[in-house]
Amino acid sequence: RLKVALEKTKAKYDMVSAINAVEGGGFESPELKLILAAQKREELQQEGDKLDETIQKKEKEIKTMKKTLTQLRERNTNFRSSFSRADMNGVKA
Repeated sequence: RLKVALEKTKAKYDMVSAINAVEGGGFESPELKLILAAQKREELQQEGDKLDETIQKKEKEIKTMKKTLTQLRERNTNFRSSFSRADMNGVKA
């Protein structure tokens, strides 16, 4: 989706550049500069929102993984302790 949006913006930029080149000037119109800046700002805002969403998902995944690792370590410790050597002099020996 981002590539499509970037291609559209590039196409608009190329078209405006071609029109201005034919007219003999560069980007002289302040209105055009304002429009291009607003488009760029909107694209960056959307990209930033997507990145924030991705970061939040990854942070949630990390939290879940840490919890799972803690549980696994606890179970391994309990399992390991169940194989401790028996006391041959004890009552249950």
